[in-house]
Order: sequence, then C-alpha cells, then structure tokens
Amino acid sequence: MGKNLYYTIPRYFEERMREHSAVRAFRKLPHETEIVYEINRLRFNDTVRVWLSDQYHFGEADFQNRPREIRAGDYILIARPEAASHGGYSDDRIRVGKLADFMGALTRREMWKYEPPSAEERKLRGKRRGE
Repeated sequence: MGKNLYYTIPRYFEERMREHSAVRAFRKLPHETEIVYEINRLRFNDTVRVWLSDQYHFGEADFQNRPREIRAGDYILIARPEAASHGGYSDDRIRVGKLADFMGALTRREMWKYEPPSAEERKLRGKRRGE
C-alpha cells in the first residue's frame, strides 16, 4: 500500500514544504495505509491535500482507489523518484505528478490546471539568470 516509500521521502517532502513560499503550514493526516498531508496555502488562504503515492506506474485503477481524503482541487504526488514520469495529467480536478510539478502547482489557485514550463522555457530562464 501507500506506506511503502523509503523513510527519507516523507522527510524530504516536509523539508520542501517548509521552504515553499506558498505554504503557510502543513500536517500529516492520520491514515492507516497511506501518506496524506494537508497543506494550508498562504496566498489563497485555503487548504489542499496531497497523497504521496508509492506507485511506480500510476494508472486509472490507482486513481480510482485513491484515499477518500483526496477530492477535487487536491493533488496526487508520485513520490518514488525512480517512478515512471506521468507528465502531470489531471482528472476530476485532481492533478497527478511528481514533486517538481507539485511545487509549481502550489502557486496556482487551480492546481489541476498547472502546466510546468517546457524544456525550452527552462533553458531561457537559465540564460536570463546567467546559468
């Protein structure tokens, strides 16, 4: 089930939440089989939930069997670094993606609509910063 993540992954996730400018506070929700967080966002003064999924290949059955806490407007984070990339699809206004995608989505009111910058856009930003 969902708690098959290496113990450093939730710790790493929490460190990123402490650093993120859009996050006012967060807490891990009590759940027997899954890792779910509730995040209070500063800019929008709202609360979203995120499920740290341990799936390597996340599919429709996994989406349908998500924790009941995850509803429209929330996020499913593919938390295994080695997991197959999903390109961040969304369904039922619930976005599915990896950590970098989630970090960007936190800055949008409608997280399920977030589109990460393309490789070309990232390259241009790097040039502007002198990287």
